[in-house]
Amino acid sequence: HWLAAAEGIMTTDTQPKAYSRQVTVDGKTVTVTGISKGAGMIRPNMATMLGFLATDAAIAPELLQGLVRELAEGSFNRVTIDGDTSTNDSFVLMATHRAGNAPITALDSDDGRALKAALLGVAGSFVASYAGQALGWYGPGEAAGFIASVVGAIVLLVVAAVILVVSGPV
Repeated sequence: HWLAAAEGIMTTDTQPKAYSRQVTVDGKTVTVTGISKGAGMIRPNMATMLGFLATDAAIAPELLQGLVRELAEGSFNRVTIDGDTSTNDSFVLMATHRAGNAPITALDSDDGRALKAALLGVAGSFVASYAGQALGWYGPGEAAGFIASVVGAIVLLVVAAVILVVSGPV
């Protein structure tokens, strides 16, 4: 049903965006699944970004607001396609508490870190697919390759600058 929901919210997307990961929390298998649409306003078609993440993990409700902000800052808010935003851009995190794990009460616990990493992994998959769509690519692997290339190029530039500083001008 997740794929049908992802297809149902598509507007300017070239393909549905639905990702899922599983992680062990308190000895139980916990699932994180999300759907998303849009890649900023890359076309004049009002391409509002919507992201929905859900987990069956039991987590203290008071942790969710801070966690969703941290996830947005670590993923969606780190990419821009053309500098535009929409007043309707939304990112939602839901927890059903159906996995059977003991409730996570601290994100700095082993279980809290494991859940957060899985959530960030799914959110990061959306960001890679947005970048790929903006560049005309169709698979998240292609966007991930581009992102790795950019990071590699930045590392090479930093290394070159350090060599220049250490050895002096040529």
